[in-house]
Amino acid sequence: MEEKKVRADIATRFQKGNKLGKGYGRPKMSDAQKLMSIKSRTMFKELLAQYMTLTLPEIKVILAAKELPAIDMAVVKHLEQMIETGSMERVDWMADHIMGAKPKQSEVTITAKRGIDTKKLSDAELEQLKVIAEKSEE
Repeated sequence: MEEKKVRADIATRFQKGNKLGKGYGRPKMSDAQKLMSIKSRTMFKELLAQYMTLTLPEIKVILAAKELPAIDMAVVKHLEQMIETGSMERVDWMADHIMGAKPKQSEVTITAKRGIDTKKLSDAELEQLKVIAEKSEE
């Protein structure tokens, strides 16, 4: 008699009618939650724009009052820490969220008889080098 081999990934897949996992999944979202999730990115940008023009004293007053929703308080606290520490990471984070993701950076390795200091090249020249490097790989 020949034994049937069962693939491990098939044996562990969810089987229709399985009652063991019932009640443990993600709860269904209400219509209001669905609407909020669709607009969340735009709303978050608006939230950042609303608070990013505040001065440090204005931010401290808002934080002391503790009357805003949690997400607002988190944004205002982020701004306070950005101002007080001068953290460029926090500034970059704000800029990325307000203006969208920064352009992807690419790395180009150049081998030449004469050394090329890429730090002295303009963005346009670096882009030309990238094109040249990609063509040479084809």
